[in-house]
Order: sequence, then structure tokens, then C-alpha cells
Amino acid sequence: KIETDGVTKDIFVPYQARFAMPEVRPFEMEPAMLTDAGCPSVFVDGRYDWGNSYFSTTYGPAKIIFMNSYTASHVGSNQYQWMESELRSIDRRTTPWLFVVVHCPIYNTFENHHDEAQTIEFKEAMEPLFVKHHVNIVFSGHEHAYMMSRNVAFGSLNVDGPQYIIIGDGGNREGLGHYFNPDIAEGWVLKRDITSFGFGALSIKNSTHAEWNWIPNDDVLTTGVSHNEVVLNRFLVA
Repeated sequence: KIETDGVTKDIFVPYQARFAMPEVRPFEMEPAMLTDAGCPSVFVDGRYDWGNSYFSTTYGPAKIIFMNSYTASHVGSNQYQWMESELRSIDRRTTPWLFVVVHCPIYNTFENHHDEAQTIEFKEAMEPLFVKHHVNIVFSGHEHAYMMSRNVAFGSLNVDGPQYIIIGDGGNREGLGHYFNPDIAEGWVLKRDITSFGFGALSIKNSTHAEWNWIPNDDVLTTGVSHNEVVLNRFLVA
């Protein structure tokens, strides 16, 4: 989450100072004068560009892009322009898998964090890029629960859209999340769970197949069982 100094209203200063990410250029920051420092889940103002804010890395056959929910992401923003350029530069023959990591989920089956300003802005600007450039999976947190979607684009099942994974169930003092609709999951939901903390592991087998494992703490402690899903890469370039 965004960390706002209660006095100066500066944002992300400890994060920028303590961690070294593959930055594109030195960071730029404008204070978040209107964002509530005590409850910063909703980002109202301020700006944190470059530096550790958004960046990418290549890991074997995968390009992984890390984005920031808590800075401007609208069309024309620094983050948007960088993302658009980054996606155009990717050679899917070299890195056939494309993943995005961002804190706030744009597809969310859980009760909290709906209609937050920064997520609405991010979804409106970035989802068309995700679909156009065939992102395989978008990983998020924010919600203290687990969800994996089917391929979805603009609210409907669509093989050209990414899959979305919420893996925010690593453990926290607030407890597990709750469903937005307890009885019936949305049609784009493949799997969801609010019964156990846990973690996930992605194993890329080759250019066409990967395996995603969600490992609930309760199952690991009792049976050693994990929940496996095969992920198909539908976006190979010949």
C-alpha cells in the first residue's frame, strides 16, 4: 500500500530508499496532500513515478512487469506511456510468457476495495493494453484472500484476455476477506477461497504450458496438498 508521511505528506520515501529495483530513471515524487495517511488504501492525489514505482525484468522465458496502483495511470500519464512502450518492445518469440504484477486487483470477487479511485483509473487505462498485448496473467494482492479468474476482458469471458490472480492471503492481523456475493461467484471466477491463508507458486514448463499452485497453509500442515491449475499460453508468436 501507499505509505504517506503524516507530516510532510511525502509518499514511498522509505520504500524508495530501502530497496533497489531495476529503475528506468531516477524517481520523481509529489506529496499526497489529500490522501489519508492513517488509511491509505484509497489513493487520492500525489505522484510517484520512475525509480521503484514501475519497472520490468526478464526471467527465463517470461517478461514480468511491475506496476504501481498508487500513482497516475490514466492515458497519457508517465506510467501509461512507459507501459505502452514496454509492451511494444517485447519479443514473444524470446519471452513467450508475459506477466503483470500490481497491488490493487481490477477483477475482484471479494467484499472490500470495490470502486476505489486509483483502481478505476488503472482499469480504464491499462486493461485495453493488457488485452491488446496478450498479457497471460495479472497478479494482485490488496484483498486478504485467494482468487483465480478465467480469461476475461472488459467484464466478459474472452480468450484474448488475461487471467487474474489475487494472492493477498499470505497472512495479516485483519483476518481473511469476505465474498462480495457469498452465494454465487461471478462468471469469470475460476477459483476463490476465504478459508485459509496461503501462498502461490508458478512453474513454467515450456512456451505453451505453465502450472500455477495455490498452497493453503491449512492443507500444507495437514495433508501437504496444493491446488493445481494448468495455464495455457494462447498467445504464442510463430
